[in-house]
Amino acid sequence: MERVIKQLHGHSGSSIYLMENDKQKYILKQNNVASNIERLYALAAIVNVPQIYDVCDDTFKMEYIYGLD
Repeated sequence: MERVIKQLHGHSGSSIYLMENDKQKYILKQNNVASNIERLYALAAIVNVPQIYDVCDDTFKMEYIYGLD
């Protein structure tokens, strides 16, 4: 079962949530995500970025890396 731990805030115009299921914590981004995904894939060739787990329409799930919001 998935549940929202808390809503996070950024500057991308997306809705961002720290989520949890039975296995792990992860980030869920909704709305206005196409440019975010493009940037993450481009940066992945140069630096370590959070792993993208799933992309569906205007939503994606990615690895949560513990740290400051």
